Amino acid sequence: MLIDIETYQDKKTALIDVEKLQIGKVHRSVPTNSEEIVAYEQNLENYPSWAILVFDDAQEYLKEIRNVDWIMKEISDEELETIENLIIEE
Repeated sequence: MLIDIETYQDKKTALIDVEKLQIGKVHRSVPTNSEEIVAYEQNLENYPSWAILVFDDAQEYLKEIRNVDWIMKEISDEELETIENLIIEE
């Protein structure tokens, strides 16, 4: 699994980049060169407080984050549209 880091470093963006630092929560995700989505998540309410998650594809990723209120409240329409476009491309 390779992550196309250069693309995301140049754009200085990820698929999703949500920070709620006042409550200790961070969620960032990037696609790999195949269909997987890799996400880093930090939640100080949990133990361990961080995790690296790998989703099989954009559809699985979107299904999972739709169940996380604090992420969905912060996600932009543009970010959501990008994920939906990845699903269409699969």
